[in-house]
Amino acid sequence: MKQHVKKAHKALQILNTLKYLMALSFSQLCVLFLKILSKILIN
Repeated sequence: MKQHVKKAHKALQILNTLKYLMALSFSQLCVLFLKILSKILIN
């Protein structure tokens, strides 16, 4: 039983890490998009 709980906990940690990475890359994409947009507008 304890082994099963450990595996579930590990899976949750992995999911949370993935969520964090996705959020991070999404915000980075937004920043990149804004930078490109501002360059186009300035030029």
